[in-house]
Amino acid sequence: MTPKNLTPQPAGQYILYKDVKSRIVINVLYENNDVWLTQLQMASLFHVSRENICLHTRSVHKMAELQEKRTFKKFLIVQTEGSRTVRRNIAHYNMDMIVAVGYRIKSPAAMQFRKWVSQRCKQVIIEKQKKVPVKKKA
Repeated sequence: MTPKNLTPQPAGQYILYKDVKSRIVINVLYENNDVWLTQLQMASLFHVSRENICLHTRSVHKMAELQEKRTFKKFLIVQTEGSRTVRRNIAHYNMDMIVAVGYRIKSPAAMQFRKWVSQRCKQVIIEKQKKVPVKKKA
């Protein structure tokens, strides 16, 4: 039986995120039409400490900007450490939280991420607008 708020070993896909400028490579978990990162992965992405990420995620939840049950999920991860296999419940945060934290952090990497998010949002809006039929005036 799986405890509440715990998902067994991710069955989703992993997407490789590469930032050529800062040479960051992150395996992003893609599951149920969302992406998920751990605190350590977010820290790597934004070039800050894990403690900094923890502070910001707590703040986002405390201020009720985002609901914890929608942005936080534990995945049971099996990994090899030395000669032994270890199973750990690792907290992951979805794209909503990643973006919220990215807008709170003041680092060049976070600024680059914000620009990337803004460009992607703009692209999605433009693509959706192209698909909307134009109404002709009578």
